[in-house]
Formats: sequence, C-alpha cells, structure tokens
Amino acid sequence: MIRPERTPGIRRLFDGRDAGSFIRWERPAAPPSAPEPEVAPPGDGALAGAARRFLLDEGPRLGVADPSLLRLVRVWRSRSGTHVRFQEDWGGAPVIGGIIGVHLDGAGAVYAVTGSFREAPRAAAPGAQPVTRKQAVAAALADLGAGLRLRGRTRVREVVLASAAGLVPAYKVTVPAAAPLGTWIYLVDARSGGILRVYNSMRFAVGRGRVYLLSPIEDPELREVALERLDGVTELKGAHVVVVNEDYAEATSPDGAFIYDPAETHFDEVMAYYHVDRIAAHLSGIDPHAAAGAITANVHAGDRMDNAYYDPSTGGIYFGDGGGPGRMNPLSREAAVICHEYTHAVLDRINPHLKGREADALHEGYADYFGCSLTDDAQIGEWVVAPRGDPHLRDLTNGKRYPADMTGDAHADGEIWGAACWDLRRSLGAAAADTLAYESMHFLPEFARFADAAFGIERADGAVFGGAHAAAIGSVLRARGLGGGAEGRR
Repeated sequence: MIRPERTPGIRRLFDGRDAGSFIRWERPAAPPSAPEPEVAPPGDGALAGAARRFLLDEGPRLGVADPSLLRLVRVWRSRSGTHVRFQEDWGGAPVIGGIIGVHLDGAGAVYAVTGSFREAPRAAAPGAQPVTRKQAVAAALADLGAGLRLRGRTRVREVVLASAAGLVPAYKVTVPAAAPLGTWIYLVDARSGGILRVYNSMRFAVGRGRVYLLSPIEDPELREVALERLDGVTELKGAHVVVVNEDYAEATSPDGAFIYDPAETHFDEVMAYYHVDRIAAHLSGIDPHAAAGAITANVHAGDRMDNAYYDPSTGGIYFGDGGGPGRMNPLSREAAVICHEYTHAVLDRINPHLKGREADALHEGYADYFGCSLTDDAQIGEWVVAPRGDPHLRDLTNGKRYPADMTGDAHADGEIWGAACWDLRRSLGAAAADTLAYESMHFLPEFARFADAAFGIERADGAVFGGAHAAAIGSVLRARGLGGGAEGRR
C-alpha cells in the first residue's frame, strides 16, 4: 500500500475496542517428560473436534462465555502447528468481533488461543428489520459521493456488529470502486439505516527475461534471469503468477524468451512475473501452502496512477505507471514494492478478517518487512519516490517504539512492526526471521494489535524452533516497546 484514496464519507475505522472479550492464552510450561511413541497425526476433523472440546471445557474461563455459539469456519496447518478458526454467530449472522483461533501442536494438544468473543443476549434471534438490503446499499453508495465509479458488483449480507451497546443487526455492504479507489466495506444499521462503520479493505502501497534485480536506482544493470515455473513457454503465466497488461496485449514468445528494454511495455510484465514468482517460491519454502495458487499481477494499472495495491475483492495486485500528482516512477520497476504487495495477498489469505488501526499497521509492517528482506535492503521505495526528491518511502532501521510513536497512519505505524522484524533478522539471520514473521501471521486475531503479533512471534519460535530464540526475541520486542509479547495474556 502506497497511500489510500480517501472520501469525505469516512467517519471512523474499526478499532475493535467495543468488540467484546479479547483472548490471548498460552499453555502453561510443563516439565520435560519421556517421549511418547510415534503415532499417525490426527486428521483435520479430529483436530477441529479437539479444539471445540477445549473451548467447551475451558472457554468460559478464558472469556468465551458460550462456546455453543461458535461455528467452525477453517482448519489449516503450518510449521507452527494446526490452526482452527471459529466464528461466533447470532441468529445465523456472523458477529464481527467474534472470531476465535485455537492452535494445536503436532500431538494435537491445544497450546494457544487467540481472538475475541461477544456473548449474544438471551433473547430472540434478530428477525425482519425495518431497513432492507436495497436501502443499505443505497446508503453506502450515497456516502461514497456523486463521483463514484464502480468496477464490480456491489454485494450485501446480514451481519451483527459487537458494540459497547450490545449486538447490533446490520448489513455488510461491499463496494468495489474505481473512484474513489478502494474496496469499501460499509456496516449499515439494519434498524435505522445509519452507517455504523466504513473502511477500505484494499491493501495499497506502494523462460528467460530481462529485469532489474532491485530497481533502476539501486542496481541499474539489467540482468537476464530464468523465469521459472511457467505453465508453458509462450506466455507469462505460471504456478505463482499470471501477468496482465492493462494497456496492451500481454507479451507472447514462441520459445520462452521475454527479453525487452525498459522502454517497451512488456518489460514491466517480466518484472512482475519474476519478482512475484521469486517471493512466492521463497515463502513456499517456509510453508508449502503459502502461495496458494497463481495471483494476477496487473501492470500499467490506472491512468498515471501513483500507487500500487492489493485488492482482496479480486485477489490481484496492481502497479501504476506513476507520473501523476504524487510524482512517482513506475511502481512495477522496484522489486521491494512488488514483494510488498504480494505479502498483503499472502496475509489476507491466512486471515481475511483483519481489521482495525493496529491490524492495518501490521499489514503494512509485514509487507514492508518481506519486501525489504527479499531484497536485503532495509529501505523501500527509493525508486518510486525519486522524482520528488525523497530518499525512500520507509526505512526499517528507524528508532520507532510502541506506543509512543504511533500516529494513526498505517504506513508510519507499520514501520514499528517492520523494524522489529528487521531487528530479528539482524539478530537471527534472514532464514529464521522470515520463518518467525510468516508463522506469526497465523496467530493474529480479527482485531489484531501489536501485542498479538509479538505473541505470534514467540509462539512460532516455540512451535518451530523449540524456543531456541526466546532470549533474542524478548530483547528485540522489549526494545521496540512491545514488552516481550507478554501483556494481555490470560
């Protein structure tokens, strides 16, 4: 995300403070015991059942007042264990602010719980409401203003918002817009038609082929590279990425040679293919499920657009040509920016429910970290902002601390988390830090805060490395004001 477009209709963002009981629990340490005989690992169904039984037994003590209200929505595995996600429902509608994650080790035992819960009142489920779906959509479109231009179908569903006043029946209206650019999420009160919340869920930013390994400023030499994992030799379509050129027909080749000069439109396609495939392959080395298929990378997006972004409504990443009022260079020509946007897509696949000020900052911090780690450079955006005389967009060698340096801007605040991950990289090396940062994403609750990400780093170290890096992690997190991730636990 480089910088989001704004609209006067925004009143306030999700912050999760009224979302109910927040939970961050870890299994108490136990003395070493004799190793158990090896047995076949339990299947996903058995693990989901174990997670539910744990919540039925222990949930009320942790803040899950009525586990029977939880619906299983997902089970997935990573190196840090098996992760089971439950959604709280009220009258068949999902409660925003009611997602619980249960995390199990290799033996199928629960060792951490994260998330939040809001117990439904003992009353009848919400029935017909005065406001219709059509009226809710009309309220959202009117709020976006007369200049609204859509780029897809508006969607609406019934939800429940957990607020300080209780559970509020609402409509979630999703508006994919070209102007103002975004995938706008509106929560409209089903009783009054008033707008309760609004936020932009779009994550902005910022064979053989010829590419810049970094950018025209950091390493101006053009290099010929192998374009791996192509589906065939004729198009830039592969296991991890499909490239789309929004201005011209995409490049084709009879023999897999995609050799272009930077002045040619297809050069940007090769940059996008090579660098997306590279970070996808890197993350797949940490977790074979990290890439989750081919993403669409759109180059020459927009009209002189000074931006790059990930859009959860399409699942694609987009790179503008720059040259607009923000005075940026083409964004598809900086490797770190490409990797940044791809990381947004990876985190969104792991947890598409993230929302809130600190969650937005974490999204940016993770994206900056992996963009910088893959290029081995703590600064991001040197090329894209060069026309306006700035040295870079962000720098992960900053001295920022939480919470003193929080500003409310996701990119500026994201530098705190990105810098903490970079500090770990300097302390532990890229391989360990990349693994810890990636695995920590699986522990983020819906309204994630910095302490949740710190908690995830510590839990990932315990699960993947047997806690070998605990001292270094604690030192890094305390230096960034994150208290070793310990605050707020139950």
